[in-house]
Amino acid sequence: PNPSNQELGWNINYDPSIWGGASVKLTDMAGRTVAISTLSNNDSTWNIKPQNNAANGIYILEIRNNDKVSISKVVLK
Repeated sequence: PNPSNQELGWNINYDPSIWGGASVKLTDMAGRTVAISTLSNNDSTWNIKPQNNAANGIYILEIRNNDKVSISKVVLK
């Protein structure tokens, strides 16, 4: 869900044939990385959660796989 909270995080739904193995990075508006992960090649849903001390606010969710990039704003409440 967006907005979300630290306990739930955000679910990423994706096509593993396109995005499997992609790197996922969650950064705050100051550019600090608060979570990093890699999408599975065997699933189509992945959950990412911020660090426990992450403040409420807007974050950037960036997914990169070779020449493909997806960038979204997500809200932590």
